[in-house]
Amino acid sequence: MIVHLILPTVSFLAGIYLLFTMVRPIPRHPQPLPAVIGANVAPMLRKKYPMRISVIIPARNEEENLRTNLPLWMSAHELDPDLIAEIIVVDDSSTDRTAFIAMAAGAKVHSLRHSPRAWYGKTWALISGATRAKGDWLLFADADVYIEPGHLLQWLRNLPPTAAYYTVQPSHKHQESFEQLTLLANASTVLMMSKGALPPRQSGGFGPFSLTPKEVYFHVGSHLLVRSEILEQYRFAQKMSFYVPVINLLGGNTIFQNIHKNLNELWTSWVKTLAASALAEGNRWRSFLIVLWIMGLLSFWPIWLNSQQPTKSHFIAFSIAYFAEAALLLALLRRSGSFSVISASLFPISSLLLVIMFLHSVWKIMIVKQVEWKGKVWNIKRQENIKT
Repeated sequence: MIVHLILPTVSFLAGIYLLFTMVRPIPRHPQPLPAVIGANVAPMLRKKYPMRISVIIPARNEEENLRTNLPLWMSAHELDPDLIAEIIVVDDSSTDRTAFIAMAAGAKVHSLRHSPRAWYGKTWALISGATRAKGDWLLFADADVYIEPGHLLQWLRNLPPTAAYYTVQPSHKHQESFEQLTLLANASTVLMMSKGALPPRQSGGFGPFSLTPKEVYFHVGSHLLVRSEILEQYRFAQKMSFYVPVINLLGGNTIFQNIHKNLNELWTSWVKTLAASALAEGNRWRSFLIVLWIMGLLSFWPIWLNSQQPTKSHFIAFSIAYFAEAALLLALLRRSGSFSVISASLFPISSLLLVIMFLHSVWKIMIVKQVEWKGKVWNIKRQENIKT
């Protein structure tokens, strides 16, 4: 029994390292950017960009999310119209009342009929909104992202007006029971990401929320560079990291994200991204530690199934290891959402579910070479939309 606990112990140590080196929440106080020296970045980094922000929200059949979330964005605009200059909702071929809800809330609406053949996901909507933006900074936010207006404005006012690319993984609140089961997928996404990088080092970025000067966005090449990527925002952060600092943050008590509407939508979302995330170029050291950590969580299955009349000391050792892993997982998860103690305690189930989702993702991306999201089917091999 004690020998069997070697892997969980090593896994636990890997998890401790990941916890103390993971991305931090949005800071409450001003944080100066580190100095960067390099031929590619020096001209842009010497400039000051006035903090006039255009918020761009791509939306495809997001009537329900916009009804709830858009008033909060409009509130931030009304509280400080000089900082939040405009809210642009890009209606990406919606079949519901997305455009009507956005207009009724007071946002500017730009409607798209369809995406060009070689453009996947929201990239066409993002660049379409960016070309119409009047602000000096572009803030891209998914339609299911919502904010605490006062906290957001405080953070934005504290930002230095110099070139950088900020990405934020929003906090997840009020999860349904079916979403609690995917807690390990959520944790892996956050743990995979580094805090950022300075040029010329590469760093990926989170997808739901990003912020950068408009001039920098188009100088680097805009989302045109990643138009056929499944992880378009992650890849775009890698492109940006060659020119400006990339800074990755957690939403904390400032930026949040709604839960998925149902189990099918949740499953489809993770199937679309899990295998692509694992194969993405990034921090291989962190990837290795995450795999080691998850293997340790999975190892409790054979320990439990092979146990036959364990001694008292073995039972105590197993219990300590089990609850230590659960406590560590809960500490990791509390940084990114409101996951419950019970969900963390059921980590053998969630770790097995993560493996199943990952294998399904590998099947769809590597074998079938098709992914689906919000009614669109993308043929990876041909790099084209085959269903809209």
